[in-house]
Amino acid sequence: MPDTLDLAVEGITAVVWATGYRRRHPWLHLPVLDRDGELVHRGGATAVPRPYAVGRPPVRRRDATLIDGVGEDARHVVEQLVGAARGAVRGRAA
Repeated sequence: MPDTLDLAVEGITAVVWATGYRRRHPWLHLPVLDRDGELVHRGGATAVPRPYAVGRPPVRRRDATLIDGVGEDARHVVEQLVGAARGAVRGRAA
């Protein structure tokens, strides 16, 4: 099993990562964590393009940390991703 993966070479444009209940990210080598190791995001979007989060504090709705309540936050993130993808396609066509 490889230790690294070049997403662009492999044609991978999206990754869905379900981390469970532990909020530890030693594998995440991006400037998206605060000094306590918590993921920093606003409405699911991080300061780095493309990493998004749902069900993680701070949440948009109180029930978003529950499996049956995360749907609205997930829908919001998908809308952001679709909007970004449409913008990228428009940008290439110009």
